[in-house]
Amino acid sequence: MTNTTTVVISYPSKFASSTTGSFTDSYGTPLPTVTSVSPSEGSTGGGTRVTISGTYIVPTLAKSVHFGADAAHATINSDGMITATSPAEAAGTVYVTVTTTDGTSATSSANAFTYVAPTTTTTTPPKSTTPPKTTTPPKTTTPSASSATGYDLVGADGGVFVFDAPGQSGGFYGSLPGIHVVPSKPVVGMVATSNDQGYFLVAQDGGVFSFGNAPFLGSLPGIGVTPAQPITGLVATGTDQGYFLVGRDGGVFSFGNAPFLGSLPGEGIHVDDIVGIAATPSGNGYWLVASTGQVYAFGAAAHLGTALGTPSPVAAIAGTPTGGGYWITTKGGAVYAFGVAKSFGTLPASHVTPSLPVVGIVHTAGTGGYWLLGADGGIFAFGDAPFYGSLPGIGVHVTDIVGAVPN
Repeated sequence: MTNTTTVVISYPSKFASSTTGSFTDSYGTPLPTVTSVSPSEGSTGGGTRVTISGTYIVPTLAKSVHFGADAAHATINSDGMITATSPAEAAGTVYVTVTTTDGTSATSSANAFTYVAPTTTTTTPPKSTTPPKTTTPPKTTTPSASSATGYDLVGADGGVFVFDAPGQSGGFYGSLPGIHVVPSKPVVGMVATSNDQGYFLVAQDGGVFSFGNAPFLGSLPGIGVTPAQPITGLVATGTDQGYFLVGRDGGVFSFGNAPFLGSLPGEGIHVDDIVGIAATPSGNGYWLVASTGQVYAFGAAAHLGTALGTPSPVAAIAGTPTGGGYWITTKGGAVYAFGVAKSFGTLPASHVTPSLPVVGIVHTAGTGGYWLLGADGGIFAFGDAPFYGSLPGIGVHVTDIVGAVPN
C-alpha cells in the first residue's frame, strides 16, 4: 500500500526569493505476513486452536482471519501473534490469511493448513462374562497399590456402588450418604486418583468431595463463586494435587497445582453444551467436548479430531494414560477413538441398545480396553476390560448413575 504526504518547509525570506517551499514523497506500508501456523492440521469439524505468527500484525490494525474463504474467530495475543479457532471445512489444504487495514497477507507453504477427516474403527463386541451372583455391600478394606480389580459407580446423590473381582476386596472409600451429606446440587461426576485408592466427586454447583487418598483442594462454593452454567465434569492432574472443573459454557476452574490454560468464554466462544473434560497426564493441557462432538483443546493438549455428526449426542470424553489420544462416547454407546486411542468396540456395532443413555467411558490401566457406563448402572466391557457386574445384574434399579472409576 502506498501513501502520499506533502511536507511544507518555511524559512526566512532573506535566504531566498520565496518564503515557503514544499515537496511530495511517497512511502509504502508493508502488508501483513503469516510466517507460521501451529498446528498445521486439524479436523474437518473445526475447533482446532491455531497459533498464527507473522509480521506487521498489530492489534490496532487487525481486521480478520480466514481459513481459506471462511472467517475464523480470532484473538490478537500480541504484536505478531494471533490465536484462532479453525472453522469447519472439507478435507484438504487451505491457506490461513490475516487482513489488516493495510491489506491481506499473501499465501505460501508457511500458512498452509490441512483439514483431515476423523477416522474410527470398530472391533471386538462387549464381553459376556457372567457377573458375580452376590449383592456385595461396600468394602472398607484398603486395597494394595496394584492395578484395578474392579470399579465403583456413583449416583446423583453421591451414593457409591462397588464391584470387585471374585476374591478381591476394596475400592470403597466413602460416599455422601455414608457421611450424612446431602449435596445442594446433584453430583455429576467421579474421578479416581492416579493409584485408584481414592476418588473425587463433583456437583453441579462446583462442590467437590474427596474420599480415600484424594486431597481436597478447593471448590466453587468454598471460594464464593457461582458458575454461569452448571458444572458438568472434573478431571485431576496426574499427581492428584490439582483438578479442573468445567461448566456447560466451557468455563474452566482450576484448583491446587492445576494451571489455568484457557476457557471458551475467555476465547469469546459462546456455547451451552459442554459435557466433559479430559486432561493430559502432566496436567498442562485439557480437552473439552460438546454434546455435538466438537472438541476444544487447550495448553499442551493436541487437537486430534472431533465426533461431529454422530447419530446421538455425545455423553463423555476420556483421555489415554499417555495423553496422546482420547475416546469420545455417545449416549447410544458409539465410541470414537483419536490419536493413540484405539477403538475396541461399540454398542451399535454389537447390536446392543442400552436401557438408559450411556453417561461415561472409563479406560483400563493400560490402553487395551474400556467400560461404557449406563445411567441405570449397566456396564459394557470392551477389549481387555473385565466385567465385574452391574446394578441391573444384581437387581438394583436406578436411573441416576453419573460416573464410574476403576478401583
